[in-house]
Amino acid sequence: MIWRKGTAKTLRSIFIRHAHVMLGLREVGPEGFGAKVREWNRTGLVELWRERWADHVNARLAELDIDARIDHRSLEAQGIDLEPQDKIGPAASRRLERGEPSERAEDHRAAAARNGERIIVDPSIALDAITHYQATFTRRDLAMFVHRHTDGNEQYERAMSAVRASPDLVPLGKDGRQEERFTSRDMLDTEKRLEATADRLRRAVTKALPGTSLSNRQNVPARAA
Repeated sequence: MIWRKGTAKTLRSIFIRHAHVMLGLREVGPEGFGAKVREWNRTGLVELWRERWADHVNARLAELDIDARIDHRSLEAQGIDLEPQDKIGPAASRRLERGEPSERAEDHRAAAARNGERIIVDPSIALDAITHYQATFTRRDLAMFVHRHTDGNEQYERAMSAVRASPDLVPLGKDGRQEERFTSRDMLDTEKRLEATADRLRRAVTKALPGTSLSNRQNVPARAA
């Protein structure tokens, strides 16, 4: 089921598109539904499904030449120094909109506030996290990420100012949509190393090939029409 929902106004006023995948645990045989298969609830199996889904999505993103990737692993496993923030959920969102207390929402805000302080102290955390999923990003991408990992306008502004002032933020100019794009210093250095490695391999291959293979190819007669 694909769900398009708006979060509580007190948290974010953008739409989040995501999918709910619901699986029955009962076997299905000639006589209909049978006993529940508890094995399908194993954590290891869920992780395997998540990994395969990420591989499938990333392969499709690559086919479409979209500069974005997803990662099924936890933030800790990805090496990102941010706390996970629990989803608010529709019930808690409605409580917030009515001005009622919500323990889940308070937990979310507390984690977001701690993450915001981490970003203010070390803005490279935000840049590393964003470029983990996409090599370049826009101002809007950055703003959405920082908004999600801060609590309140005051902390959001402080975190945004810290990231914008960071020497690790590298402007790349405007893209085809005339949007300013950025990357991180680490991502730029990684790309340069990859380009240098590819160049060395290309030179090595060219040197190993017979002279007539590449350099003298212009001397080969053209095939008759």
